[in-house]
Amino acid sequence: MRMLSKIISGGQTGADRAALDCAIAHGMAHGGAIPAGRKAEDGPLPARYEMRELSSPHYQERTAQNVNDGDGTLIVSHGALSGGSAFTRTVAQRLGKPMLHLDLASIDIETARYQLIGWLWVNKITILNVAGPRASSDPNIYHQTFSLLTAVLSMLTDDTGAGGNQVREGFLPSSASDERVVFELISFGFKYGTPVDVTTILDVRFLPNPYWRDELRALTGRDPRVADYVISSEAGQNFLALLKPFALHLLREGERTARPQPRWAMGCTGGRHRSVAVVEELAGFLRAHSVAVTTAHRDIERDAANG
Repeated sequence: MRMLSKIISGGQTGADRAALDCAIAHGMAHGGAIPAGRKAEDGPLPARYEMRELSSPHYQERTAQNVNDGDGTLIVSHGALSGGSAFTRTVAQRLGKPMLHLDLASIDIETARYQLIGWLWVNKITILNVAGPRASSDPNIYHQTFSLLTAVLSMLTDDTGAGGNQVREGFLPSSASDERVVFELISFGFKYGTPVDVTTILDVRFLPNPYWRDELRALTGRDPRVADYVISSEAGQNFLALLKPFALHLLREGERTARPQPRWAMGCTGGRHRSVAVVEELAGFLRAHSVAVTTAHRDIERDAANG
């Protein structure tokens, strides 16, 4: 999936302006609706911002238009929402549009980054509407919003300068799909012991267990019916929304620092259902992003007891 083709906002000082400036800095399309007269707190918005001027001078009409035009709305704040930010949330709820509020007074930028990118993946956001307090009510919101979006876009954009700095489908160059293995994924069952010589062990026993479904028990995680039961669950969607971008980020940082290639082991109870489904899902995602992957299912042929 291609993410974030465009960032829009209402052009106000603070969070809105930070979003537009960040998009411009990364060579990404930007825009959004703005009140008549290109109205903003600091005067008419400069012409360098490619905005759509409405006939109405009222901020609320601009807000509603941008929520409607975006695939989802991010609201950044320091503390509880009020004023225009609270109205933005109300509009998103009324329209049934995806909305994420990140309170940077309660979480750090790194945590917010992974929450945001996971939300982007889950909701398939290509046009992101950004909102938050204006500069006069929160002098730090511009810098914090710019830093947050820059941290996310650094995981999604080609910083080599190739391709006009456009959003990439993946993090690694296409040459990563040659014979060189850059990521190993292993499924296993905890009841048979943990693998050795791996860099990371992830316990996926919190996911729904197909063993308790009579029609799925004899199958394995390679079967689409089992995979759908595990991956399409709310727990599966939330987990993979965080795991997928984290895996790509780890690869990028590993190449930058010459760290050993990742060798991840995913464990469930018996190694037949949940761990297999997660390994196959993550492997498919990585391959779609030009990452060379190998998979191994250590315990898939053992008995079906407990999945």
